[in-house]
Amino acid sequence: MRRGPEVLRQVGPVTFDGHVALLALLLGVAAAWDIARRRIPNGLTVGIAVFGLVAQVSGAGAAGALSGLAAAALAGAVLLPAWSSGALGGGDLKLAVAAGVWVGLSRLLPFALVSGIAAGVIAVVCYLASSREARGAMRANLAHAARGLRIEAPLRSGGGRVSLPAGVAVAVGALFAVVMGG
Repeated sequence: MRRGPEVLRQVGPVTFDGHVALLALLLGVAAAWDIARRRIPNGLTVGIAVFGLVAQVSGAGAAGALSGLAAAALAGAVLLPAWSSGALGGGDLKLAVAAGVWVGLSRLLPFALVSGIAAGVIAVVCYLASSREARGAMRANLAHAARGLRIEAPLRSGGGRVSLPAGVAVAVGALFAVVMGG
């Protein structure tokens, strides 16, 4: 079987070629930036969204573009309350919306599930990397949450606490959903 750039593996409306390689690169940069600075630049999320729209149009035309935009809107609507309450950073929200353009409606559920699982794994790593005192405060927050009490979960690291770079989880979920399909 011939392999090369002229042979593309179809993955939903987005083809597995330079588009997905570009997505992987951009998500990798976003994840690295989030780990290093706990911020994701607006220009990066806008670029991801714009290139996602181009990939959707080139793969599935207007229907792909509409699917991507609808998935982006749903991702934003679901995560907006978390951002509004301070439980999620703005860059993480914008990255999820931008990734939604790439994911489309057909792969939105795998995107959400894998992102959630990745966030849980990353949360455990951040917990273990935090100081003993910070882990005690985290356990107290979990106990309060289990009782239905409101907690104040800081987004920023400090006081021995290592914050969760949620953009990494979003990047993992998006790449999984685009490459593996729905």
